[in-house]
Amino acid sequence: MDLNALFFGIDCVAIFVALAVAAVLLAVRPNASSARLGALISVNSAGFVAFSRTMFGGWIPEPFRFHPSEPFFLTLQVLMNTTPGAFMLLAFVLFQNSLNRFPRWLLALFAVQVGLEDLIPWLFGVTTHPSTVPTMTDSNAVLYFVFETTPALLQAGFIGAAMFWVAKDWRGDLVDFSRQLRLLLMTVIAISFVSYTLLTRLVIGYTDIGLLYLHEAYQAFGILVNCAVLAALVHAALAQPRPTVAMQEPSVDPTDVLDFAGFEAAMRARVYHEAGLTIASLAVRLGIPEYRLRRLINTKLGYRNFNQMLHAYRIAEASAALADPAQRRLPILTIALSVGYQSINPFNRAFRDLKGMTPSAFRQHALAGAADGIGANGA
Repeated sequence: MDLNALFFGIDCVAIFVALAVAAVLLAVRPNASSARLGALISVNSAGFVAFSRTMFGGWIPEPFRFHPSEPFFLTLQVLMNTTPGAFMLLAFVLFQNSLNRFPRWLLALFAVQVGLEDLIPWLFGVTTHPSTVPTMTDSNAVLYFVFETTPALLQAGFIGAAMFWVAKDWRGDLVDFSRQLRLLLMTVIAISFVSYTLLTRLVIGYTDIGLLYLHEAYQAFGILVNCAVLAALVHAALAQPRPTVAMQEPSVDPTDVLDFAGFEAAMRARVYHEAGLTIASLAVRLGIPEYRLRRLINTKLGYRNFNQMLHAYRIAEASAALADPAQRRLPILTIALSVGYQSINPFNRAFRDLKGMTPSAFRQHALAGAADGIGANGA
């Protein structure tokens, strides 16, 4: 078979699989942030494959080339260069607590990276790579550093931030298979992004046909990875929550019964007040293996994340204190600290997420209701 025909076939399959992944994600959960980001990455992947037909045009025979218009070509470039940043956002959405806010400075760096890659050079007429012909950055060290090296380093930094979030709280995921599979897949994808970026931007010369061969090898690998990403996202981010204990049959396993009894005793003792409590430290305190504690919290209580469970217990206790007329003069910060939070901001975010209002609004509403009830009884 002709090598160019083989490469063309690989690219066509890669585009089809990437677009199929995007379509399935959006069809399953169109309003989920993880699904939208996953779809964006898949669309970017398809766009990059099409873009490469032009980028490597000097090595591709005319029947297999792609000739987009300049606006479409620029759009493909912008989309292609948002992929590492989108991957960073996806890792944050999947692996970080929903109460945490994405760092604004990283969003600013993301905007800088996209601007330096394509938009700023286009506005000022500076020619940059990827290109199979000489560019203005080739002969100017300052331009090369600003428009070639800096964006590549930022992209690598975004992947590093994503992997930090993956590793930071991956043990807090209570579903063992999901936790291990996501970590494995996200690591493979991150390594792929980093290696491709470094090889194509800093190692292999832009006039070396090895770029084309490297590209096609990555596209063949990407066909498999895209299918794996789809399976991981559907399983980990888009799966429906497990039913709560009230919706399940009681366990008949004596070990499970004893484990749950110990867990309930620890919760009654308010072990969740402990700052920095982890799934591992709680398992040690209860004297049971960590995997059994994960299974217990997930199957008995329906939580998929350990921190989610901690917030539920802490906010429930704080809500009772806020609704207690005898504690109406107790500062909200004092209540937040007493249930295990180390500052007011995480408490406020957790409270709004679980109760749909601020702690002060909840207290006002609860105390007003209590006063009305007393008045009615007195009447």
